[in-house]
Amino acid sequence: SFLFSTIGMLNDTGSNCMITGLYRHAVKGLSSDELTKVTLTSPGETFPDDRRFALLQKENEAKFDPTSPKWLHKNHFLCAFTEPKLMSRFKTSYHQILNEAGGSYAEPCDEIGVAQQQVARILTIQDRVSEENLLGPIDLATEDGRVSLANFFSDISGKEVICISSSSNSKDHKHQFGNTSSGVKQREDTRTVHIVNENSLKDFEAKIGVP
Repeated sequence: SFLFSTIGMLNDTGSNCMITGLYRHAVKGLSSDELTKVTLTSPGETFPDDRRFALLQKENEAKFDPTSPKWLHKNHFLCAFTEPKLMSRFKTSYHQILNEAGGSYAEPCDEIGVAQQQVARILTIQDRVSEENLLGPIDLATEDGRVSLANFFSDISGKEVICISSSSNSKDHKHQFGNTSSGVKQREDTRTVHIVNENSLKDFEAKIGVP
């Protein structure tokens, strides 16, 4: 998502604005990580791996077909909407990592195009307050990594979940577990980019007394 702050008044020629942050939520419902740059080359694209993965409640498994994925409302998932207090406890870190010959990991490659077999999708989960490492690093490009994530949240939430993706290990990212169906309604595409006004966010924080 873009986080931007207006620096001018709206006028006949448009509004001057400044982008202050680029954030990606790789797993729906978990915290974001910040990107230094994003290049969108064609209509309908979204940020690299934004909401590529999700924690689907096991009871809703039949509603998701990875070969023909459809948009699902967020109440089908373990996420900030269904378990806000629980999910707020965690701080996550996620990177696409170039997997070199021999299995060693090199530099993050979130912002460059690479072949699918070269990429590891590394997630780490910490306690937000103590910063204790709770899980990971695990590779969500692998079945073992996705099962580890699902088991962690099944145990801690008391509700069985599965970690799903329509393309867990592919350069193409064509399905996004987004919070809104606006993209589907407009162009039959789940992928969206959210634009958030930083001044509006600060005003909301001041009103509720929570940063």
